[in-house]
Amino acid sequence: MTSAPTPPKLAMAKTAAVTAAAMATTAALTLGVTSPAFQAQVERVSVGVEQRAITAEVELAAIVGLYGVGPVFWIADALGITPENVILGAVGLLDNPTITAAVQQILTVVGLVVETGAPGPLPGDIYDSVNGLSYTGDLVLGPILGAVPPLVKNLPIVGPVAEALNDLFGTNIPNSGFTVEDAAKAIVKATPILNQRRAIIFSEGLGALSTSLAYRDMIEAVTSNDPDWGEGVTAQWLIFLNNVSRPGGGLLSLATPFTNLFGVDLTTPAAGSYTNKDSNGKITKILNTSVLDISWAYNATSDAPSTLNPLAWANAIAGSILLTYLIPDDLNFGNTNLGSQVGPLALGLLNGAGVMVDITGGQGSAVIPLINKIFDLLQLKPLPGIVGKDTFITYDSGNLPLLEPFDLGPRLLGILGVNVPQPLLNSIEGALRLAVNTGYQDVDPATLLRGFDMGGEQALLWHSPLTPSQQVEGGQIIANRLLDDIQANLLNPVAWTPSVFGQAAFNDMMKALIQNQIALAVSALVNQGIDGAQGLANGAFDGLQTALKPLLQAADGFNAQTEGAVDDALGVGGSSSFAKIQALDTTNARALEADGKLAPEGDQGAPEPKKPTSLKSALAELNSVDLLEDSDLAKSAKATAAALKKQRAQVRADLKEAGDKIQKELKKTGDAVEKAVNNVKKNVDKAGDSVKQAVDNAKPKPAKKALAEAS
Repeated sequence: MTSAPTPPKLAMAKTAAVTAAAMATTAALTLGVTSPAFQAQVERVSVGVEQRAITAEVELAAIVGLYGVGPVFWIADALGITPENVILGAVGLLDNPTITAAVQQILTVVGLVVETGAPGPLPGDIYDSVNGLSYTGDLVLGPILGAVPPLVKNLPIVGPVAEALNDLFGTNIPNSGFTVEDAAKAIVKATPILNQRRAIIFSEGLGALSTSLAYRDMIEAVTSNDPDWGEGVTAQWLIFLNNVSRPGGGLLSLATPFTNLFGVDLTTPAAGSYTNKDSNGKITKILNTSVLDISWAYNATSDAPSTLNPLAWANAIAGSILLTYLIPDDLNFGNTNLGSQVGPLALGLLNGAGVMVDITGGQGSAVIPLINKIFDLLQLKPLPGIVGKDTFITYDSGNLPLLEPFDLGPRLLGILGVNVPQPLLNSIEGALRLAVNTGYQDVDPATLLRGFDMGGEQALLWHSPLTPSQQVEGGQIIANRLLDDIQANLLNPVAWTPSVFGQAAFNDMMKALIQNQIALAVSALVNQGIDGAQGLANGAFDGLQTALKPLLQAADGFNAQTEGAVDDALGVGGSSSFAKIQALDTTNARALEADGKLAPEGDQGAPEPKKPTSLKSALAELNSVDLLEDSDLAKSAKATAAALKKQRAQVRADLKEAGDKIQKELKKTGDAVEKAVNNVKKNVDKAGDSVKQAVDNAKPKPAKKALAEAS
């Protein structure tokens, strides 16, 4: 007697049974458990799994995938550390057969519809894992048709019934030749909501690149109506940690504008609901994806600078090595940005959960046949679905990686209650952080603080987040921050005072020793002098900016045009360069118009200046033409030459006027600076006399002199 071949999915069930047995054994070895009772329990569980799976005559049909992608998951999978064997190992430690059997039964039932694992490193491995999931239609339709008598399944579909089904479900059932079974399969295929499957993919590090490329392939398969991708709704939740393909900060995504020239996009695609259109223009394939991307500030892997700023890159490289900078200054996370990230994180979690439960794949009632017909009859708009959205979370510890070698020890002691003064470090950290921020696209030009709100916008290395004018203003902001922090720390006795939590006597002694009247008086006088000098310097700097405003505006326009030219050369879509050029041109045009240098031309902005033709070359061209002196062409040529001569004279006059204006402003600035220096010198001399007087008053007087003054 020839044995019948094992059905494919029953074979998968047997394989799963053997795998479960191996997992249980691996769990014991991995956890290092040598208890005879535990090992015996693992063996009983393994045998029970195999027997139940082989005798259950149930086809394995996973419709939910739970996957981990990345070095951590790959190593864990190689070591046999999977969710199943971890649970088995933990339960086995209880050495309770009843609990173990119950948990194993749950895992067996769940394992019939849920697939877990760590797909390989290639994008195709992840794509195949998701696309290999079964649909609910396959899971439900088979048993239903199997329970229907053959006589019913083979009943022919007559014309009116076929027309009614086609009208309701949008199928292509012919008037004859289709049976009930054929019609049922056609309805399931043409109605996406009857075919459902789900996938949750956790990706970290380099695994995020593989997932991003696989996700891009999924979008292409659905939107191009690839026959390899089945009809139905595929909802997935992509959760990234330290994503190298993050649009606004991923190290590898920075190369996307260049790799796109070769047809390779290394950036994580946007979340959303992607669909196809079949031959009848009907949606039959839906891919609805929610993206939750979590990173931390100032690391070169997923929060790399968006420019070539060397200081920002040095800081990012340090952030990838010195991970201790992620430890906050206190256990209350008071100096971090966690408070501002809680709301977006909650919304991201809600969106991911909503995508998982939305049977319409974000398309709403438009893909529910009966409800859609009712809404059409009532002329109502379809109800919306839950469309997948992008959520980018960036944790900022408040610390700068570049300073971590000097800050780690005192910060850890501070968490333990020991305040170690760092006046020098605190004096430069704020200004250094602002300088680093200028290398990121999410920097605020007015404050040089980062908003951490552009994780989803493609970073372009040649795009400066600050215009030349803003860079000049940024230098003033950084200088003022440095002076303010020096005054608040290096020149402040309070910032030099150590303390220990709960040691009042020691704290009082340090306070009395360091925060004495002389030190406080000197600090106040020196800071007062710096305030005066800083105010004068800011005024002089503002005057210099005013004088250089025409040149800075020209530099702004040139910078924007250069960025736009690179955008065009690389074919970057969605760039803001064109809008930036228009805004700068309009601003410059209005500024020149206000100075009486340009006639009003509406809101079109200043036209691009044409390079003046050389007068000598123009005359040479005229002399080379042998024409009658009174001809129209000769007259036109002479008029052109005269216009060019007049234009050159006007350019010279404008340049001379601008030069004279800049020279006057520079002289005015020099006078202001000289005055500021003199005032600072006077304040310093005055402060020195006051300090000397305070010191003399603080000296103890001789007894003889004190008695004489008293008498």
